[in-house]
Amino acid sequence: LDNMVALAAGLGFAVVFLRRQRRLNRILLDVGLFTDRRTGRTLGALFLTAVVMGGSSLFFNLYLQDVQGLTPLAAAFWSLPQILCMIAASNLGPWLNRRFAQPAVVTSMLLVMTAGFLLFAVLPTTWVGRPLATVGASLATFGVGAVFPLLMDRVISTAPPERAGAGAALAQLSNELGIALGLTILGSIGTATLAITYLMQVLSSV
Repeated sequence: LDNMVALAAGLGFAVVFLRRQRRLNRILLDVGLFTDRRTGRTLGALFLTAVVMGGSSLFFNLYLQDVQGLTPLAAAFWSLPQILCMIAASNLGPWLNRRFAQPAVVTSMLLVMTAGFLLFAVLPTTWVGRPLATVGASLATFGVGAVFPLLMDRVISTAPPERAGAGAALAQLSNELGIALGLTILGSIGTATLAITYLMQVLSSV
């Protein structure tokens, strides 16, 4: 009940804040950029990508520790490849953007990310799941790492020149808020699913 009250209060304050921003001369958050077709779509892509990545990063670590039974240190070892992929992809994305059309690069990298998520969907409980989970996480991270700077650049470049700074701020906000909501919402769904599964197993054994 307390969580629901806090959620309702947060949504109420958010509505008040956004409505007030539309009336001020000196605004803190340029919500008008969301109505621009190109800028708004790119901000939406940044947000949804961050939501999925935030939730998947949580499940990846839970899988290694709870399903595979690894210690936190061992799970961190299996996480190293995706960190290296993120570093490599963040440099590869702008390089590809100079040689190919940006929509083609963004689409292909999002498909790479999707391939990583598809691997997550078929992970077994045996030891084979460890390298498969690492490959899936690496693909997802590689796709996001390559596309993120391109989406950020697109937000800034499509916004009016006098509002480019506001566009950069909204892009960062979309990313950070998406990660937080991904951890919260998808984490809650995952926890509820595990609880229901455990309850069904208990009931079936009675």
